[in-house]
Amino acid sequence: MGTEVYAAHTLAGNLTIFVSVIGTGFATATTTLVGKSIGSGEMDDVKKYSLSSIKLMSLSMTVTLLIVFLFSKQISPIFTTNTVVISLITVVLGIDTITQPATAIVASLTATLQAGGDTKFPMYMTAIGIWAIRIVGVYVLGVYFGLGLIGVWISIALDNYLRAILLYLRYRSFKWVKNLI
Repeated sequence: MGTEVYAAHTLAGNLTIFVSVIGTGFATATTTLVGKSIGSGEMDDVKKYSLSSIKLMSLSMTVTLLIVFLFSKQISPIFTTNTVVISLITVVLGIDTITQPATAIVASLTATLQAGGDTKFPMYMTAIGIWAIRIVGVYVLGVYFGLGLIGVWISIALDNYLRAILLYLRYRSFKWVKNLI
């Protein structure tokens, strides 16, 4: 796809690290609080903490990336003066801003399920998402339909939304907790 696409993808990815740090902090807190609640048999607290995590993580990650997106034309020239790269960064950050609620749900529910002892399901969903949805999506959208970097980031969005749905269905079943009680 070329050096400009590669540069824009790398720089946009670096700018989203600010959001990832927030998600990692919330995921750590979620795992701790949910695990402690499961251990003490407080299932109402498990629900409260996990749902609060989803809401707070979605809000904080989306708002933070929205700010980065809104100022991307001012931030990007710190790293490059190439106008094509700057335009691509802005577009993919816009796509990723729309994706952040799903990304937050994936991070929150992965932390929740892992706290309940279910480490395999999130791992399988991640493997399927990366190796099937993203790779196929990148080829179909990015190469075949010629969307380039936009197709790549749409594929990432589709992966995150699909995983969010599947992890939420697993969470709602509470099968991941019953084995521990």
